[in-house]
Amino acid sequence: MKWSVTTPKIAISPQKMNWGRATLLFLFLLFNLVIICIAALLVYISVHYYLILQEYSELLHDNSKNLAYLVFPLVIIITVALLLLLLALFGCISGICQVKFMFGLYAFMLVILLVLQVAGAVLIIVFEAPIENNVSKGMIENIHLYNHTKSFREAYDSIQRDLDCCGVKNFTDWGNNHLHIPQSCCKKAQTCDTCDIDEINTQGCLLKLLQDVHENSVITLCIIILFGVFEATGLFLSILLICCQGEKVKKCENLKDDLPTY
Repeated sequence: MKWSVTTPKIAISPQKMNWGRATLLFLFLLFNLVIICIAALLVYISVHYYLILQEYSELLHDNSKNLAYLVFPLVIIITVALLLLLLALFGCISGICQVKFMFGLYAFMLVILLVLQVAGAVLIIVFEAPIENNVSKGMIENIHLYNHTKSFREAYDSIQRDLDCCGVKNFTDWGNNHLHIPQSCCKKAQTCDTCDIDEINTQGCLLKLLQDVHENSVITLCIIILFGVFEATGLFLSILLICCQGEKVKKCENLKDDLPTY
């Protein structure tokens, strides 16, 4: 009886292969942890922005209708952030299980999420002009409600204190509408002599409020772009892991074929 031994055709370096895969998996897991932190930050900012809109809603013309579509882009952003949290958790599970199908599903969901973020960014850009128009219209048309509607008065006082402003275009709007200048126009103290121009803010609130809305929109868009960069990185890492997983299976099959035969 003759024994025949065949030499393996391919030299495999398990140490290099394992080190490379371990590094890639570490980066993948670290990426998902960063995504969790950023998603939580985005939820916080979106909720904060929503509370600002809720506080100023009385100044909006036809506020109930307009507040609904003002909040819609925020709902998109919060939804994306929550989906990212779930996706990051799924990514961690995928990294632990190291299943090719799970990496593929992770990459597919990242692409869907990128599309949703683009839609959210477009909505923010499209709705910025209507938001500014309705804020301007609401403040100008409803200033006479200051002494008659408590919620409107509280919203106006809040804006004048927060933004250090007075009136719509300037402090003369109060006198032009036969109203006394509110104490919320005072520069430093809670109360002051509102007849003394040196003790009150003279710049109007409309321009400052519109700047605030624009800045919030820009900040949100920047966060969406930042998310897009992270998601593109995650997509790249997941594709690399899919390729490595496929290469690992292929090498295992080659190793089986090259085992000594007797």
